[in-house]
Amino acid sequence: MLEFYLMSLNSDNDRRLFEYLYNEYKNKLYYIAYKMLGNEDSAEDAVHDTYMKVINHIEKFYDISEEHIRNLIILILKNRVRDMLRQNRAEPVPLDEEEYQAKYNLVSDDIYNADKDEMKECLKLLDEKYRTVLELKYYHGLKESEIADILNIGSKAVNSRIFRAKRMLSEIIADREEEIP
Repeated sequence: MLEFYLMSLNSDNDRRLFEYLYNEYKNKLYYIAYKMLGNEDSAEDAVHDTYMKVINHIEKFYDISEEHIRNLIILILKNRVRDMLRQNRAEPVPLDEEEYQAKYNLVSDDIYNADKDEMKECLKLLDEKYRTVLELKYYHGLKESEIADILNIGSKAVNSRIFRAKRMLSEIIADREEEIP
């Protein structure tokens, strides 16, 4: 399969970069996709679609850090998996937002009850290492051990980052509420 992808690229530099990305992340991506989809074929499709998107935007992967690369590839995969799940969803989405959030357990903590757009703005204010663990845990539903595997850090470090991130996010929200007259 790697040869197929490499034929899609024009330059030797692009091929070397892609080959590195493919070998470095193929197992992690498959693991995440399989955990989310529960189906081997669908997981393989999601990983393939992710790598096709990487090929189409290979230039974006040159001047970013390894941590950013890992996070970007995982987010591409997660978005693809969410699209696949959305396309395959048999039951209609409830019209009531609170009912929808409760049914799918989208609100895991009181600090996440803030308006969705405001929350995104608050998350942007966090340092990336803290924002990433919150996104992986609460938006993507991963367990601490899975986050540790993805980020190549220990489970205790993940728990510490989540705790600190929630505390910082709580402070950001409190500061924003004080600014409102």
